[in-house]
Amino acid sequence: MSDLRTAAQQALEALEIGYDSASAEAAQYHAAMAGYRPHRHAQMDADVQKIAQAITALRAALEQPEQEPVAWLYPEGLEALQKGKCWTAYGTKQGDDCCIPVYTYPLRREPEQEPVALFTKYGPPTMRDRDFWSTGYAAATARAVEAALKERNA
Repeated sequence: MSDLRTAAQQALEALEIGYDSASAEAAQYHAAMAGYRPHRHAQMDADVQKIAQAITALRAALEQPEQEPVAWLYPEGLEALQKGKCWTAYGTKQGDDCCIPVYTYPLRREPEQEPVALFTKYGPPTMRDRDFWSTGYAAATARAVEAALKERNA
């Protein structure tokens, strides 16, 4: 188990103790102060809920399989990469000196957007159409594309 995974497990255990304590304290406060200081009741409930959400998130993270390194670097290789220089990463650990693991992570994907379609009543223009170039249609199309993109991204 990695150090980060061990720390997450310890944090989860501590949060579970804190959740039990916060829940008990909130229950006692609600019983003792019923009808008084409603904002404090709401704050205590929100705190308990926040702890519960953190516990759920940590459990979900810990359920994920531990990732294996995809490559290994020597320390001087890491320094070179941080400076923007090329360096070789090895698929297997090359020895005790080659000790820096390299991991992949999922790419963040932007939500797909509908493509902007610009058609005339005769269909889309083609680059081979003589009229496309001679009538200024290319410049008009470029302006229309720019306007459509600005409108969509506004």
